[in-house]
Amino acid sequence: MSLQKAIKFVQGSISTSDLVDHMKLVHLCNDNLVAENSVTKATYQLDTGLTCSVDGSAFVKAVKAAGKDAKLSTTKGGKLRITSKSFVSFAPITEATIRCAHTEGTKQKLPENFVEALSKLLPFIATDGVAFWAGGVLFSGSDLFATDSKTLIQFRAPWKLNNTFVLPYQGIKELIRIKENPNSFELDTCADPKFVTFHYEGGHTLTVYPLDGNWPSVKNHLDASSYKEGVAIDETFFEPLEKLKPFTDENGSVYLAKGTWRTSPHKNTGAIAPAAVDKSIEGIYGIDQLLALKGVATKINLSMYPEQVPFTGKKLRGVLVGRTQ
Repeated sequence: MSLQKAIKFVQGSISTSDLVDHMKLVHLCNDNLVAENSVTKATYQLDTGLTCSVDGSAFVKAVKAAGKDAKLSTTKGGKLRITSKSFVSFAPITEATIRCAHTEGTKQKLPENFVEALSKLLPFIATDGVAFWAGGVLFSGSDLFATDSKTLIQFRAPWKLNNTFVLPYQGIKELIRIKENPNSFELDTCADPKFVTFHYEGGHTLTVYPLDGNWPSVKNHLDASSYKEGVAIDETFFEPLEKLKPFTDENGSVYLAKGTWRTSPHKNTGAIAPAAVDKSIEGIYGIDQLLALKGVATKINLSMYPEQVPFTGKKLRGVLVGRTQ
C-alpha cells in the first residue's frame, strides 16, 4: 500500500473552494481512495479495508507528515487514525456519498505522448470566460483543438473518435499534473452528466466531466492558410523576446520592423532587440502570444501579417492573429 503515491494522484481532485462540502473530502471505499470536485474525480486503488470519508486537506497533510510508513485505522470514537513510527494524527469521519462513474463506453488506446500533446495545447485554452466553449480542448475525430481567440491550434492525434467533446481547462491541467500517461480512455454519453474516464496502469482512473456547449467550425480558419512558406524558429527567435518581456507595457505589445523587436513604436523609447527574421517583415503582436509558441512551433510565417499568421510543429498546425496599431 503506497499512501504517498495515492494522495499525489488524487489531491488535485480535492476541492478547496467548492461550496459543496463533500467535494472537500476524500473517501476510502471499495479498496479505493477517491476524491471528487465539480470537474474531476480521481480514483486510486488502495487496499485499506476501510470505508469512511474525511476532510481531504487534513488527510493529505497527515499522510505527508507520517511519511512512507503511514498506516490507516479507525477509532471507536469515529475517527480515522493516521500513524507512523513517530507520528499520529486523527481526522473526524464524515458521512458522505459520491457519484459513481461506471463507464459503459468503448475503451480507446492513447499514445505515449498524449500528456505531452496536452501540455502544448494548455497555453492556448481561453481562461477569461468570455467564450465558454473555448475554455477547454476540443476532441473531434482525429484532432485536438484549442483557442484563446488570438491563437488557434490543431494537434493531429493517432485515433479516430466517434464522438465529439470538450475537456475543460481544469481537467486538462489535472491530466498534466499527474505526470503519468493514461493508457486508454472511454466516453460515457449515456450518463447524465456524461463523462470521460482515463485509465492508468495499476487500475487507477481520472474521470473528467466535459463542458457543455458546441464549438463553432474552426477548421476552415486553419485550411485557409498555407503552411509551406515560413522560416524555422528555435531559441534564437525566442531569446530576444524573453529579454524584452520585462520592458513591455500593460498591453504586452511588441513591434517588429527593420529586423528588430521593439516594446514601443516610438523612436528612442522602450527596449529594442534584434529579430531573427527578414528585415522586410513587419507586425505587431502580444509578446506572451509569441512566447507561448516556444517548444510548440518549429516554423512560422510572419510575412503574412496583418492576415492570420500560420505556424507548424510536430503533428500540429495553427494560426495566430496579430494586433493593430
